[in-house]
Amino acid sequence: MENETTASAEFVIPLSSIVESEGTVLSSDGTSKEVVQAFASITGNSNYEMFEKIAELLNAKYKENKETVEPELYVPTLDSNDKNYVIYDTVEKSYIKKLKENCVKVQ
Repeated sequence: MENETTASAEFVIPLSSIVESEGTVLSSDGTSKEVVQAFASITGNSNYEMFEKIAELLNAKYKENKETVEPELYVPTLDSNDKNYVIYDTVEKSYIKKLKENCVKVQ
């Protein structure tokens, strides 16, 4: 959906809303809640699949810090030959296969 904000953006990444997601959400007060998907994602991709594709485009590899997965906020990181990238995804652990084909607006 094109609007004033997307028209001025260099990149538009159409992430899924909370009703299109499944997994765990961390609230601002630090409590976590399970989320059950109510509707299929319009993009056809989960947030995880979207970020995975971004990592691929940045020539980065997904790296999971297993010590923090269960007891703390889930913070996957990415290893790259050039730079270290970190992706914070608190909605679900699983986002990014078809970004290049369907979901990236590049000017």
